Parts: sequence; structure tokens; C-alpha cells
Amino acid sequence: MPKSNGGGILFETFVNVVRAFGELDGEARTKEIVESEHTTRGDRQVLNVLQELQRMGYTRYEQRGMNKYWIADKRELDAFYIKEKEYLDELLENEEWTEQKREHMLRKLRNNSSPESE
Repeated sequence: MPKSNGGGILFETFVNVVRAFGELDGEARTKEIVESEHTTRGDRQVLNVLQELQRMGYTRYEQRGMNKYWIADKRELDAFYIKEKEYLDELLENEEWTEQKREHMLRKLRNNSSPESE
């Protein structure tokens, strides 16, 4: 599952944004999440994940003065993070999953380069 709902959100980015949110106690500006040690993606990708989390009901958007905040429903985000942490960690570190992801990407590449796809 490398992408979510066709919007181009990488699963790994999604996991890393959730981790960063957890470490920032569920309240952070987009910039703080981008600069987090967990996040290696740019502003736009992080923003896409935050918007997806908002659609899922885990975050809400607030503007205070000039600063724009994404504030989690702390209890909901904590429950989600605690419940999913082991699963997310395992997915990121699991060699079998990484191998499956690699095979999927190779298949996708082959399909895209085949004459039938033109």
C-alpha cells in the first residue's frame, strides 16, 4: 500500500507524519512537522498527509494570528498512535514487506514500459 486514495501520499510519509505528531504532543505547525527528525519529505507532502488526517478526523485546522496550526484531537491521535505504533514500526522495518513493495514497484515499472500500455 504505497499510496493512499490516489492522492499521491506515500505510506511511509504518512507513518512519519503521525510519528512526528505524536512526539510534538499532537499540536504543531506544518513547519515543525517538516523539520522533525522523522520527516524527510517536503512541505507539500506533509501538508497532503495533514489534510488526509483531517479528512479521517484525527486533526483539525486552526489559524492563530499569522501562524497556522494543525491540532490533533489529542485523545484520538494518542489512541490511533498507540494502537498502530507496533504495526507501523513493523511495516517500516519488516524485510518481507520491503521485498513485497520492491516486487510491486518492479511489476508496475514493467507494466508501464510494456508496448501494451502505450
